[in-house]
Amino acid sequence: MRLSVLMSVYNDAPFVERAVASIGRQTWRDFEFVIINDGSTDGSTDILRRLAAADPRIILVEQENRGLVASLNRGFAIAQGDLVARMDSDDESLPHRFERQLAFWDRHRDHGVVGTQMVNIDDRGELLRMTNRYPRNFDDFLLAMESDPLMSHPSAIIAKDAFVKVGGYRPVYRHCEDYDLWLRLSA
Repeated sequence: MRLSVLMSVYNDAPFVERAVASIGRQTWRDFEFVIINDGSTDGSTDILRRLAAADPRIILVEQENRGLVASLNRGFAIAQGDLVARMDSDDESLPHRFERQLAFWDRHRDHGVVGTQMVNIDDRGELLRMTNRYPRNFDDFLLAMESDPLMSHPSAIIAKDAFVKVGGYRPVYRHCEDYDLWLRLSA
């Protein structure tokens, strides 16, 4: 399998259905969708069970709350795709996300990770801000380390073999696991 989608969910009942629906609307249709329900107690479990029953691509894993890093590492271990697309349970992906990222990947097979820009919206869908362009070369990467996020984590597609090679997400980094991963993937 070429693509797995990975999402960890913890108490995101107000948003999770829209997040899952945005993945279901992708123009690139050939993927599995690994969802780790990380001990949600707010109704997310019922929503996820209903959605998983309706879409055979969804692999729903339920566990006690272990935190994001443990959930993502578990999801990567389950994922069968050569590439793993990250998704957050309170985000939405535009319909051509996977199609465009995979087309880019086909032209740049030496990359360990690719991402996209991100638009921040409020609860009403109003634009708050759009991310700046992300680094495209090593010099831009060094500059970005000083101020901007290197890449939007929930928009990333990561080569599973590169992820495994660098040791996955490290538990010591509970809130900047992505930043740590980007640095190790860039080495």
